[in-house]
Amino acid sequence: VVEDVAIDVTPVHGAANRFEIAGTASLAGAGARLHVLGSVDLDAGSTKISLSLRDCAFDRAKVEWLAARLGLDVREIGATAHVQEIDLVYDSSGAGAAASGVLELDGHLSGVRVTAPGFPPQVRSADVRVHATTRDQGQVTLHLTQSTGKGQLDVRAEVAPLSGTPD
Repeated sequence: VVEDVAIDVTPVHGAANRFEIAGTASLAGAGARLHVLGSVDLDAGSTKISLSLRDCAFDRAKVEWLAARLGLDVREIGATAHVQEIDLVYDSSGAGAAASGVLELDGHLSGVRVTAPGFPPQVRSADVRVHATTRDQGQVTLHLTQSTGKGQLDVRAEVAPLSGTPD
């Protein structure tokens, strides 16, 4: 649920069917402000929309808010972090049956602390970068790093393809 929406749609000078989009919105109950940027080209049938979340705490309240929307049980999970930036971009091109769309997510979290059954207890102040895409059957990559007086963690993971069936 989105509230407190302030979006400007501006025609592009010299291009009758092209528009630029810019604005902000709040995620109701999450205490988070989204930044919205985009463009629409009616002649080409293309749309590009970017939603960004920057410089905010990811605390227990946000974990529960997100879990409620995803139908997840997080009673035994503790997670906190500082969201440096999360960008979600939808890019479509073409019109009608030829239309295609791609979702891309890039995120950077710092100070990541996770407690959960079966999860390694060492993750207490990690830096996490994630990239996900629906392009070419989809892919998610994650890079977690942490350096403390007790040692270093450097974990990289990749899951691909996200569509189809596993071999």
